Amino acid sequence: MENTLSDRQAVLEQLRKHLQDAKVRYDFAKTYAAEVRQDFANRSIDAPVELLAYRKALCAEIEALVECNRLLRAMADLALRETVLSDAEAGRLLERRAHGPQSVSGIP
Repeated sequence: MENTLSDRQAVLEQLRKHLQDAKVRYDFAKTYAAEVRQDFANRSIDAPVELLAYRKALCAEIEALVECNRLLRAMADLALRETVLSDAEAGRLLERRAHGPQSVSGIP
């Protein structure tokens, strides 16, 4: 890929769109984790079920935050170093985006 201003702008625009999606996912996961914490405080469901739900909610929140950070790093690298991702790097980025973030929790 030729390192031109229009290429950088196009890639930055795609990254911005992905970042917006990731932020929405993070906000949802964060809200859901707070709701599960509230349910846990109210003891509205059984403890084992609550703990599993809370663990999954926290894992989803962490995974969404990891995705946001990864996209921010890619955007910063592109903006500060003025480098466009290689075809292989761009392919890996799009592949991860298509398949979702890799689980940091071990829970599918």
